[in-house]
Amino acid sequence: MIAINRKLCWVVVFLILGLVLAGAGYTMIHTATPVRIGVLLPLTGDLDFREPLEWAKDTINCEGGIGGRQVELVYKDTGTGNPEQLAQELLDDDSIRIVIGPDTSDLVYTLAPRFTEKKKVLISPTATSGDIIRAFGRSGYVWRTTQGDAAQVKTILTILKERGVTRVALLCENSTYGKTFYDWTGFFATEYGIDVTYIGQFEPGSATLDADVEAALDTSPEYLIAVSFADDAATIQKTVARSKKPVRLFFTDAAATPQLVQLLGPDAEGIEGTNPTADPHSLFIENYTAKFGHAPENYAAPTYDALLIAALVSARQDAVFFEPLPDSVRKVVYGDGVVTGWDGPGIRTAVREILAGRLPWITGASGGLEFDEDLGVDQIYTYYSHWIVQNGTFTSLKTFSSEDVSANGKSGGASVGASTPSAGLMTVSSSPASGLPRGPRTGFSAVIAGPSSGWRNYRHQADALTVYHLLRSAGVSDDRIILMVYDDVPTAQENPLKGDIHNVPKGTNLRPSAAIDYTGSSVSAATLRNVLTGTRTEATPVVLESDAGTDVF
Repeated sequence: MIAINRKLCWVVVFLILGLVLAGAGYTMIHTATPVRIGVLLPLTGDLDFREPLEWAKDTINCEGGIGGRQVELVYKDTGTGNPEQLAQELLDDDSIRIVIGPDTSDLVYTLAPRFTEKKKVLISPTATSGDIIRAFGRSGYVWRTTQGDAAQVKTILTILKERGVTRVALLCENSTYGKTFYDWTGFFATEYGIDVTYIGQFEPGSATLDADVEAALDTSPEYLIAVSFADDAATIQKTVARSKKPVRLFFTDAAATPQLVQLLGPDAEGIEGTNPTADPHSLFIENYTAKFGHAPENYAAPTYDALLIAALVSARQDAVFFEPLPDSVRKVVYGDGVVTGWDGPGIRTAVREILAGRLPWITGASGGLEFDEDLGVDQIYTYYSHWIVQNGTFTSLKTFSSEDVSANGKSGGASVGASTPSAGLMTVSSSPASGLPRGPRTGFSAVIAGPSSGWRNYRHQADALTVYHLLRSAGVSDDRIILMVYDDVPTAQENPLKGDIHNVPKGTNLRPSAAIDYTGSSVSAATLRNVLTGTRTEATPVVLESDAGTDVF
């Protein structure tokens, strides 16, 4: 019996020793395995993404990497290769789970579903379309280190308002990038008391761009806000200069590249605009300039931060086995423990904390790295540089923050891009920008128009019906509401609940009790004009009846 027990003891000892050696072997092998992070960005052209990425990588590795593992960047140059093919190479590489990029909003829309399907994370430092947060929010696989462009619109109009500007025109390229400016400029301008004399779109590289610029200038704005990349920006500037009209130009971040100065030469002097920049309190710009001998280019800070987040998420994955990758991203960006910075000591502290299972509040070169609490994807504030071209270089005049954030703790909240333009107005100002003195109120009327048609515009018709029911529940009678809805969604072939339309899943059917005045093809601009002006015709028998004391919604 004693011999058996001794044999059993030796068996247990050898098993334990084997497990220890196996664990040690795994640790040695794992420590020797690099943390591979993909980069899907243009490495040739105006913006130098490689420089800030290499600096971030070297800083992380010099501080011991991720628990001894060195960070390795796998570059795919979308400036010289097909972006979709290069993306597929990263998708097929099982050693890569996080990719920095792509650079454009259109590519995010194209690639994000494929990365989500493969359970890989994209972190874009430059894709700024305002719709990205609504398209990919809550998935956990799409993130970016700068806000959507609704915040840039707000910043531009803030600058112009401070100058006393009262009339602006907007000309933007017809793209995913340009759409945000097209959607938001009118809303913020109205709130700021600025008259938008013209809003137009053009196709990038269009042969008729000169005519589009002239049409905007004919409305006599003080400023023309131009949303385009450098080639078209140069055409716009030349057209404005030829016109001899006293209209000043204001460009967005897409134009702020050395190419613009090269195309215009001396004529670039005095051109101004905005672009995302580093947090002025982080000293990133000063340290970058000292290291490389020149100031960082656009998006250097968000690019640096994209790799910082990717590396720290990798640390979290090492610390907590089997945690889903989106959950690891959320844990890292929503941490509120010890505050860590973007430099060497800050990175070393952040990695140490995360590997120990704690969640520090990470801050980056671009700011506090605070993300929308509900949807993720977006930071809730971004710093913008107001720049001007002087002596052939982009010179920063002033830095603006898109939100006023307390430095004492995490502010929480949502990105401005997470809301619709009309809802976004509510956060801008609590007082009307302009208007005539109000007389006594004698009545209330409402006109609600949902002119979009087709199944893909379900939410537009649902929104119109929702507003109708909100007014009815507030006591507004049907005879004071004019409702215009195309009304083809309830009977659409794609609708599994025939006759139904809802604004929330499993909610109340909004259609049966709604008294709709105009449907189908009668929901038109001509009908709306007659309704608002009180012009009764055979086709428009129901019109707005109001006087000077009527509040019209």
